[in-house]
Amino acid sequence: MRRGGGRMGLAQLAPLLILGAMAIMASLYVWDISKIFADRKIESRASEIGGLVMQQETALVVEYAFIDGETLRVFVSNPGDIDLAVTAVWVPHSQIVFSSNAQTVHVGEGVWLDPLRYPAMKGANSSDLVEVLALPLPLYDGTDPSQNSQYQVIAYWPSSIKTGEP
Repeated sequence: MRRGGGRMGLAQLAPLLILGAMAIMASLYVWDISKIFADRKIESRASEIGGLVMQQETALVVEYAFIDGETLRVFVSNPGDIDLAVTAVWVPHSQIVFSSNAQTVHVGEGVWLDPLRYPAMKGANSSDLVEVLALPLPLYDGTDPSQNSQYQVIAYWPSSIKTGEP
């Protein structure tokens, strides 16, 4: 009777163990790569949803707007839940877009925007449409103001008239 058969069995089993270990390692590698891509997608979706939520929680009201010679003066308030960065004022009648450094309007606050001067304002009247564009302050990027512009809110003066985007 031969007793060396146990060693032969281990020799045949070693390649199977190595192959099994390699399969487990490859599975873990694929799982890790999949997890990285899934985490990035989740982060992107969370950011998008956060922006949409902020947009829904914002409110901007143009309380008053009037033209004084070549100067447009606009008073806005923020009855929403998030601070806003006013990024532009558009006067469609004159085809003028005033865009400068963003002016912050805090929650529950009303402010006069910086006076907007332009010679083409002469002859316009205070009943002309004025549109004020703003972004939730956490989404505003001063180095790239167009970033996150899909979350902007627009307020109109007078409030009953709306036009297309500038």
